[in-house]
Amino acid sequence: MAAAEQQRPGRGRGESGVLSRMGAVSLGMAVAGWDSPDLLKFAGFLVVATLSAGIQFNAPGITNALSLSLLFALFGVVELTGSETVILSCTFTLVQCFWNQKRRPSLEQVAFKVATMALAATVAAWLYHEPWMRANQVEAAIRLALATTAFFVLNTVPVALAGALAEEVSVWAVWQECYFWSFPYYLGGGVVALLASYAVHLAGWPTV
Repeated sequence: MAAAEQQRPGRGRGESGVLSRMGAVSLGMAVAGWDSPDLLKFAGFLVVATLSAGIQFNAPGITNALSLSLLFALFGVVELTGSETVILSCTFTLVQCFWNQKRRPSLEQVAFKVATMALAATVAAWLYHEPWMRANQVEAAIRLALATTAFFVLNTVPVALAGALAEEVSVWAVWQECYFWSFPYYLGGGVVALLASYAVHLAGWPTV
């Protein structure tokens, strides 16, 4: 899969371009609609998430390493505003593109990865803070489960699509082999994020 991410044929560039533009819109909306009720809290999240961007671990059953920063993205969904979560996620993704990389990524590859994360974080944050669900008092655990699922899908399917186009194989085959079995770890990250949020709340630091 690493080779697939390094090169994408012409027919894959169209999909990457569309995704990059959608991600740019999501990032632009986050910047334009910037909302940070607690800059100190956001800065703390940003620093820790960025410093952990280079920490990856291999988990049983999956071929691609998982980044510790994903946990902070999910934690951000619960603890931060939507715009803060998107900026946070895009920042550590940008750092990941250059941290401990054997080959310097191209601008297209960086834009693709950041755009994918921008979309995933935008949709996840929107789902968790969706007014209808909050108005109907949908439990935070359910909202976070939905947000985590969306985050997982939007963070893995585009990469699998790019890899499948590069290798001229089935998207489903690539996604199932490289990403599908990482879903339990995403859900586990969501559980950790929710428990950490409860701990923060008990410590007297309010959530958004």
